[in-house]
Amino acid sequence: MSILKPMKPHTAAQTIVLWDLEDFPLPRGYDMCWLRPSIESVVRKYDPRYEVTIFGYGEEPVAPRYHSYLEADVRYFPRKEDKGDRQTRMLLEMIQWVHRKKYFSFYGKLSLMVISKDIPPFFVPAIEELKTYGVGIFLVVPDRCVLKDHVLFNTASEIWNWGSLLQGY
Repeated sequence: MSILKPMKPHTAAQTIVLWDLEDFPLPRGYDMCWLRPSIESVVRKYDPRYEVTIFGYGEEPVAPRYHSYLEADVRYFPRKEDKGDRQTRMLLEMIQWVHRKKYFSFYGKLSLMVISKDIPPFFVPAIEELKTYGVGIFLVVPDRCVLKDHVLFNTASEIWNWGSLLQGY
């Protein structure tokens, strides 16, 4: 009997999800553990081998809520800050993540999903630049948003409304 563990199959595609929890809190009654399967189902329509990593940004929740982030495998960085500071942290994580993947010779598909109500002007050139490197751009917008009027409508690979993302389509 071998003591070696079976290796995880090579991940051919990776997605980072940057989620502004203050802009898009989960609806009352929606379990945090349902979010990951919903995101995975929409992302895997592009490639069934996508591995999803979710980062949450917002203020510190009460203790029971914090444990639900851990159970749902959401990497949560609570901090009391304004929207501009959260967006700056999201931008830095986005750039560092892509850089780490490219630097360590990850040759699979990379994609970025941004869940934020307002894409700040300083995000636009960074996201457009990432697209030139072949990074897929997925956006999540409010339910009543007119998609064709979105600042990144022509850059995004796909845009979902928040409600349809939560339902997995």
